[in-house]
Amino acid sequence: MAYSVKLSIEELAALGALIGQPIDQVTTNGWSAELHSGELRQAVIPAEVSTPDSDHPHGVVERPMLSLDGQSLVAGSSSVLAKNLGTLRAINAISTLVAFTPVVDCPAVEILPGVVLPPSRGYGMKFFAPNELAQAQRIVGCEALVDLDIAFELVCDLAPSVVIYTRGYFVHVSVLGLPTDEEWVASNAYVRRPVRPGFKAEPADAMDSR
Repeated sequence: MAYSVKLSIEELAALGALIGQPIDQVTTNGWSAELHSGELRQAVIPAEVSTPDSDHPHGVVERPMLSLDGQSLVAGSSSVLAKNLGTLRAINAISTLVAFTPVVDCPAVEILPGVVLPPSRGYGMKFFAPNELAQAQRIVGCEALVDLDIAFELVCDLAPSVVIYTRGYFVHVSVLGLPTDEEWVASNAYVRRPVRPGFKAEPADAMDSR
């Protein structure tokens, strides 16, 4: 079972339109991020997509999604991560191939002081480079494989790699390049593809679009 969870044509076009424009700052409110270019405010929010298989009926993945409705982050609730990045010269979409690990018994976990998740059944994710589809199919068999746009990268005059990515249902920003503490980075399980001005749709691949 194969899923494709990608940036939409509209999102790619919106990103491509930023190329050549100044990026004045990148902000976050702890859940989402926002790019400032002149008067433009481009919000990036987490999007959760259901990708179940027989062993993981509630399987989901998350990707960064551009909010195209023009809504900005709530004023006064955000903090500045980077300022005056210079002109945006290039954007790269970053994708990985995701498989779910077997479901196991998980102990109780304290996620915040005094907030404890009770014991439960759970699973993790295993990452492959998208060009390792055949290898991933051999390892995980007929279970779900997800071709996921997990991040995009801004290449600016004064910041050669600002990466906006999802970890769970949160958008994170690394202003110093790829986040090396992420498994998909540490295991080199990703590929970049350029987003170009005037983006046009490419022929669909063999994976179902979800």
